[in-house]
Amino acid sequence: MNKNNCSWCNKKLDSEEIESPRLSKDDKEIICDNCYEDEYSMTCTLCEDMFDKPMKVEDGYYFLITEDRFGSDTLGKNLQSGIYKIIKFPFFANGITEGFYYSDAFQKIRDLTDEEKIDIKEAGHRDEEVCDDCAKKSLNVQKASEVEDA
Repeated sequence: MNKNNCSWCNKKLDSEEIESPRLSKDDKEIICDNCYEDEYSMTCTLCEDMFDKPMKVEDGYYFLITEDRFGSDTLGKNLQSGIYKIIKFPFFANGITEGFYYSDAFQKIRDLTDEEKIDIKEAGHRDEEVCDDCAKKSLNVQKASEVEDA
């Protein structure tokens, strides 16, 4: 294979990709930006910035639930809309006709405001990932409101 081509899609690498190549996480192969982003990146629902997919719980995996959901697992806890930290994998199961969340895999960070719910719904977002920065902003917002309420 030509080292000026992506190891996955065989697309010719541009000059920037050749100068600063991205490597696959497992195989250490040179891959193009598109293949890297498809495999290892995601877009934050709130700020719309790209960020690296968390590969394990310790990496900080945050998730936005836009509408109340019933956790169809053995606990059967409801998950209200809000921002959650994923505390264990798997957190979602996909069945033939529908999927469900494992509610014991979620730790709620904060509720969504009514305005946020409207904005998210108008933008067409569903339950999606949130970057570490937006999740931490959420934590700071929650802590500030707790101080104001005291």
